[in-house]
Amino acid sequence: MKTNQKYIFILLFGLVFSFFMQPTMTRAVPMDSVHYMVSGNLERFEALKLKVEDRIDHVNQAYLTTIYNGNDLDLAGRWNIIFLERSIYRVKLGLALTLDLEQFKVGKGIGIAGEGQYLEQNKYFWETTYYFDRKMNWVYEGGIALPLTPTTFLTLSAGNTYWKPTDPVMSIGIKVEM
Repeated sequence: MKTNQKYIFILLFGLVFSFFMQPTMTRAVPMDSVHYMVSGNLERFEALKLKVEDRIDHVNQAYLTTIYNGNDLDLAGRWNIIFLERSIYRVKLGLALTLDLEQFKVGKGIGIAGEGQYLEQNKYFWETTYYFDRKMNWVYEGGIALPLTPTTFLTLSAGNTYWKPTDPVMSIGIKVEM
């Protein structure tokens, strides 16, 4: 299968999976949302991402992101502690780990993130992380989520990645809240 066909197949599978997943379905893995993203710059696609989030309790939140860049599969995990929460926003302190599966290299970082609501139905999110093991230490992302249904959002974001911190990328995705 050609590379472009693989991307199209994975994209379509993710979209179909996201649209048909209902919040009332029984889940083997506890999760509060699934976020499927396609990232790239204006010249080409960079990666496909699948992010599974779980709000463990009213203070702790965790997520696992799987990233496929066409050649390698990488993992990123984060544990967030919600330290400020109001009716329209929340701010979180996070501990991050990344894993390069090809080289079995682990990255460690600490960061701050937030999310909120604006214009009653739209949402925004942002995240910045400082990694201790990189020359380019800062990784950031920020974006908006526009509702398609009460539990499904179209997301648009911009930022960089742990694996390519000097290359800014844009992402488009679908987020389904359970």
